[in-house]
Amino acid sequence: MSANHLMKPKLYIGIDLNDSYAMVSFLRERESEPITVSVKKDQETFQFPTSLYVGKNNHYRYGVEAEKKKFDPSGEFFDHLYLRARDLIHTDGAGEAVARLTTFIKRLLKLKENLYGTERFEQYLVITVPEMSPEATAVLDAVKKELGSEITRMDWMDYAECSYYYVYQQDSSVWAHNVALFDYSASQLTCTMLGRDVRLVPQVVMSAQTSWPSSMELDEDPTAKDRFFADIVKQAFGKRIISGVFLLGDGFDGEWMKDSLRVLTPNRRVFMGKNLYTKGSAMAALVMFSEKQWNYRYECSYKAQANVSLQVLSGDATKILPLIEMGRNWFEQKTSYNVLLKGSPEFNVYIERKGEYQQKHVVVPLEDIWNRPERTRKIRVTAQMVKNNVLKLTVTDVGFGAFYASTGKEWSYEAELYEM
Repeated sequence: MSANHLMKPKLYIGIDLNDSYAMVSFLRERESEPITVSVKKDQETFQFPTSLYVGKNNHYRYGVEAEKKKFDPSGEFFDHLYLRARDLIHTDGAGEAVARLTTFIKRLLKLKENLYGTERFEQYLVITVPEMSPEATAVLDAVKKELGSEITRMDWMDYAECSYYYVYQQDSSVWAHNVALFDYSASQLTCTMLGRDVRLVPQVVMSAQTSWPSSMELDEDPTAKDRFFADIVKQAFGKRIISGVFLLGDGFDGEWMKDSLRVLTPNRRVFMGKNLYTKGSAMAALVMFSEKQWNYRYECSYKAQANVSLQVLSGDATKILPLIEMGRNWFEQKTSYNVLLKGSPEFNVYIERKGEYQQKHVVVPLEDIWNRPERTRKIRVTAQMVKNNVLKLTVTDVGFGAFYASTGKEWSYEAELYEM
């Protein structure tokens, strides 16, 4: 049998995971549009409550079926699985909470059988959550480890970023100018505004979010709700040119939009739906884990806006060691290298800021340095972002094998990389 026959087709998977429910979409390679899968065959029920029931002999029930057993004392019921894992991630209960969440996610992955039967795939997964945070990152990284070889590659992002991947794979008339996404759910209305800087290569897509609190009283007064949303649209749009609008969330259910539609629709394409995030994360997986051409770079408040590196000698050549990468989440970035310190008791860190063509450098002094032959002065340089614009460098004496034990000395230095 040839090697080509042994290769599995690729399947790009997007999961929308929030505190209450999850949805899953699948995009097979060479298909044009992700398919959001219903939790039951022949029913369009896409939202899957994040609930798990563990009965006798470890028999699992999921989602709505789990909630039916909520008060059954013969087993254990768990709901809000992602929220619980996030709350417990830095406690002794983290392992069990992550394991339950992973069991639930495996059930979502198994829903591909509703589309493709028992066909086997290389699986590429992106999970999107409402907001990224250090806790969310820790949970999803732990889930990635739990899934192991079941997933070929996995990444995660927030709703705003997966919206970007969805929008810029639509017809170009949608994103010819700015794009506004309104998410009306959980007693809150959030507007995510996407806009491109076409002067740069790749084009930079900038994202900004604004939120307004809603109330139950508005749900009971369609006229007031219509006026509330129309006023927010005017405020959000301002003087911007908007070519595409997406309306997401349960808050848009019903036929209450009248004045707000008149504000929304002139010369704009308007879409309404509830599964954009799950489709967007599947489309993000396609871009991130395939050879699909992508001419954009995403920026928002939690993306690092500078490259930071060390320059070291390796033989006769200079080698660049990346410490911080522009465009990655600042709270996920921590890098360490062991190097030999030569010459004076200091070293340079090189900074390439967004929009600046000339590198700058910061001198990191090491005071009260130990007295040791130059070729045995081994140190570990650790770089970590501690704020969205502040880099912390920690330098540790790691000793030199059996010849010199570590003195335990450590130096710390903080640098502001750019103004916010």
